[in-house]
Amino acid sequence: MKVQFYVFGKLKTQGLPEAAAYYQKALASQTPVEIFELKSMSVTEKSEAVRAKNQSLEETLLFDKIEANSTARRWVIFLDERGKNLRTLEWAKLIQEKNESSVSHLCFCIGSSLGFSDSARKKANQLLSLGAQTLNHELIRVVLYEQVFRAFAVNSGHPYHNEG
Repeated sequence: MKVQFYVFGKLKTQGLPEAAAYYQKALASQTPVEIFELKSMSVTEKSEAVRAKNQSLEETLLFDKIEANSTARRWVIFLDERGKNLRTLEWAKLIQEKNESSVSHLCFCIGSSLGFSDSARKKANQLLSLGAQTLNHELIRVVLYEQVFRAFAVNSGHPYHNEG
């Protein structure tokens, strides 16, 4: 199973590109990994109409990229504030179940600062959250990479994770 990350924006904050690279490399030792950075739409004003238009454009961009880079046997997970919050062992179980059910591409998606539209959420297979607080997309990226690596480590018996 290949793990793909579809993310809006680039890592610019000092220290985060290095942290992300560390966890990408660690995860790549467990499974093939691909990262797709997508360009966010410019927010020229904070009106609901501009937000909806930009979310629609980002939705098209995201799903076109997913369609072009994965197979029909993919599982698309959005990181979203409305998603389910999982404990580490639940992340590991989810990944193991998808692997056993012949999912070829596990696609994790992080939206832009506008988040995902309701339309886009309905196209995802699953919504997950990394907690109730709002974090910027750069920090979420690093945390997501680490958590996915941790789940793979649990499943492979790697000593990285200590439960309890």
